[in-house]
Amino acid sequence: MKLGLKPFKRTLKTTLQGIATAKILDALGAAPSASPGYSGNADIQCASDFGIDGNDQYGDCVFADVAHRIMVRTAQMGAGKMVTATQAETLALYSEVTGFDPNNPNSDQGGDLVTTAQYMQKTGMSIAGVRHMEAGNGIIDPANVDHIRWAICLFGCAPFGLNLPQSALDQFDAGQPWDVSGDGTIVGGHDVLGVEYRPESPTNPGWLIVTWGKRWPVTNAFMAKYLDQCVPVGSKDFICANGLAPSGVNLPQILQLLGEIN
Repeated sequence: MKLGLKPFKRTLKTTLQGIATAKILDALGAAPSASPGYSGNADIQCASDFGIDGNDQYGDCVFADVAHRIMVRTAQMGAGKMVTATQAETLALYSEVTGFDPNNPNSDQGGDLVTTAQYMQKTGMSIAGVRHMEAGNGIIDPANVDHIRWAICLFGCAPFGLNLPQSALDQFDAGQPWDVSGDGTIVGGHDVLGVEYRPESPTNPGWLIVTWGKRWPVTNAFMAKYLDQCVPVGSKDFICANGLAPSGVNLPQILQLLGEIN
């Protein structure tokens, strides 16, 4: 398994985006206690295999994340017509955004969430000859759990940037939830897709993410210790026929506000 997330670069623009995103989400009040379970539709349609999209060979986790969030949104909204990118299409996006060349190992330097979000708004990802675009992104303080929960409810999923410890690799290999235990040595940055949250119990970790092609359980403690970035992205694909998000929130208005701060 490969990593490939670059560190978050704080600029005046991202600082202002963060302030504006917080204002938008604060206006919604407290997030629901559990997410609606959007990724379950994708999980059924892909038979629990979201596709690793080259992330076992290359540091393209940021771009596999894009492919996975398109799957989650279209599985929910596409009446059974989930859009699934191929590995070649995912690596093509990696190349478009960063200059990655699979024949040049030195070019395999990973990507960052903000640059990729901006590219998805301007150009989009080509899948089967169609460009799938997004409409805006925010910046969320990784310590603000309520805002992260709202991002999942509003947009169906949210990219999480983790400072990944060695223990997470060991737990993944052992089929165990990610929790704070074992070797906490940070091995690198890794982008995963946050897809579900729920009240935590001894047998039920509080979060589900998609990484390396699988939905994976993650505890609240792990998130609190290792979550470093959250750059939620919204798409018009997630607007229902009634003009709202599946959660019932006025998503067009929120996308308009996000577009104004990008």
